[in-house]
Amino acid sequence: SSTCLWVRGRAVEPTVYIDEMPLLGGLTYLETFAPWEFHMIEIYGQGRHIRAYTPQFMTRAAEIRLLPLPLFM
Repeated sequence: SSTCLWVRGRAVEPTVYIDEMPLLGGLTYLETFAPWEFHMIEIYGQGRHIRAYTPQFMTRAAEIRLLPLPLFM
């Protein structure tokens, strides 16, 4: 199971995004990446939302001034 988070006595699976795209595999898919493949990782909502960004995405986002997707908590 990819559930690794307990919130108020319940097991919760975090929502995982890579380069602003939601991952269906969540943490299981995130584990397939090496740490150095990411430019930045952000964690929100006491671990409920994880966003990871590759260097290529960050470069493109800076060039076109891309705004991040809003979080729904």
